[in-house]
Amino acid sequence: MVAHRCKGLANPPRLLCRDFAGVAQLEDRFDAIVFDASFHHCSDHRALLASLVDRLKSEGKVLFAAEPIDETLPMPWGLRLDGGSVWSSRCFGWLELGFTETYFRAGFSVEKLHHPVDEFGTMFVARLQG
Repeated sequence: MVAHRCKGLANPPRLLCRDFAGVAQLEDRFDAIVFDASFHHCSDHRALLASLVDRLKSEGKVLFAAEPIDETLPMPWGLRLDGGSVWSSRCFGWLELGFTETYFRAGFSVEKLHHPVDEFGTMFVARLQG
C-alpha cells in the first residue's frame, strides 16, 4: 500500500517492513521511522524505543500514526480494555496496548499534530532530545 502511494515521487522513500526486534539489527540511520497503527502491538516496546535512538539520523524523527496515545490513561502504558481491543485480543490474539503522551517523552521531544476531523488521523512526531 505505501509503496503504491509512493510511485512516481521524485525522491521515493526507502521502505522496510521488519519485525519489531529486527530494528536493532539494522545498521542504517534514517530520516524518519513510521509506525502506522502498529507500535501498540509491540510486546517489548521499551527495547524498541531504545533501538530507535540508534537508528535515527541526528535530525531524524519517529512518526506514530493511528496509535492509541491518550493522556487520560491512568498509567503510562498498559493493556487496553475497551470492547474493540478485547475483541481483537480474543479473536486474533493481538496485543492491544495503549500509551500516554508522557510515555514517549522519555528521550524524545513530542509534537502532537491534530487531524481536524478524524481522531485516528492525529499523529505524534517524536524527535531526539539533544
